[in-house]
Amino acid sequence: MDWQAKADAATRLISKFGQPATLRRAGDPVYDPATGEATATEQVAKAWAVTLNYDARRIDGSLIQSGDREILLSVPAFAPEPGDVIACGVDLLRVVRADAVAPAGVPVLYTAQGRAA
Repeated sequence: MDWQAKADAATRLISKFGQPATLRRAGDPVYDPATGEATATEQVAKAWAVTLNYDARRIDGSLIQSGDREILLSVPAFAPEPGDVIACGVDLLRVVRADAVAPAGVPVLYTAQGRAA
């Protein structure tokens, strides 16, 4: 099975029905001994995303809270992790949980739980 072709198809569908998204991850500060200052680094990756409301039956108030969004994310340059922020339209969503849909170890798309950042 050509899983890269499946990933490409997933990206086409997400871009058709979703919107552009930016995945941001704060990095560790980098100390510059010449200036004596630390500068923050950040990883940024572009992707496509579809955001969905969770069905009311899945909202338990603990793991999934009211206002959380389910995010279907095309494969960005790096995998989303808890604490990352996804900017999608006017929403800024902090990743609570993220999972790869990766048959045979090849990521086809990511599902994430996002909470207002």
